[in-house]
Amino acid sequence: MLEAGISQNNVARHLGKSIKTVNNWWKRKKRGESLEDKHRSGRPSSLTRVAKIVIAKSIGKRHQSTRKLAERLTARGHQTSKTAVHRYLKESLGLKCFKRPRNPRLTEKQLVHRLTFCKKGSIGHLRSGQM
Repeated sequence: MLEAGISQNNVARHLGKSIKTVNNWWKRKKRGESLEDKHRSGRPSSLTRVAKIVIAKSIGKRHQSTRKLAERLTARGHQTSKTAVHRYLKESLGLKCFKRPRNPRLTEKQLVHRLTFCKKGSIGHLRSGQM
């Protein structure tokens, strides 16, 4: 785009990047460097390729947890923690934890008692100090 004569401001706006980023890209291009990201140092992942495949395949299954997955992987010889499994699910696969909400199960007697309690206005009795 820059070679076509479009300004850095317009390129940055079009790509949704900052002007400084576009300027850095242009400088790298002029020097003949690659625009690919350079290798960065850092701690290697504790998850092996096999462990990542096992985690990805277990996504749709019921009664799975990060703890159970970590225990299963450790039993198979892939030493990992539940935190590593959780981080992989969240950051790499874009998933978040889900816990199905529980609906209270009231008996018929409890429902009737609740309704009579509310209709009597018993809360007012409790506030005035009478029981």
